[in-house]
Amino acid sequence: MIYYTFYKSPIGNLLLVANNDALTGIEFDISPKEDMEKKLPGATAGLPEVLVKTISWLNDYFHGENPGPIPKVIFEEGTEFQKKVWSIVAKIPYGQSMSYQAIANIITEERPEVKMSAQAVGQAVGKNPIPIVVPCHRVLGYHGDLTGYSGGLEKKKLMLCLEQIPYKQEKMR
Repeated sequence: MIYYTFYKSPIGNLLLVANNDALTGIEFDISPKEDMEKKLPGATAGLPEVLVKTISWLNDYFHGENPGPIPKVIFEEGTEFQKKVWSIVAKIPYGQSMSYQAIANIITEERPEVKMSAQAVGQAVGKNPIPIVVPCHRVLGYHGDLTGYSGGLEKKKLMLCLEQIPYKQEKMR
């Protein structure tokens, strides 16, 4: 069964989606008035244990506290490469960051036959279906440069500041 609930956060309304066992998605800027039958056919509004844990985790997070280990997550969609990138991102500790190149290097170390670019990692990070909890906002450019974010740079900046993660402003072009 698929469940959903809404969470009002400092960065806007979030839609939380889960199955019976794990968090499967978080979406930004979702109105509780949106037609959920069209968006998530067959899903039920409800709070299985994983969503209760996720809400508690988010409450701690947005109050500036280290929320501890992330709730159980499952990546239901995505390529094997994307899932690998997301699994690395999920392990970035609270208050720390990692560069796209560092993630590419981890993948290359594990599979030397695969040449990996920071750009490929960036594309995978941008498709993360479970932002915030799988902390793609903690991924920065090679020198700590602020780069894009699926929820928008203002949200990324807010979360980096909340965790006191230093970053360099994006250069004006």
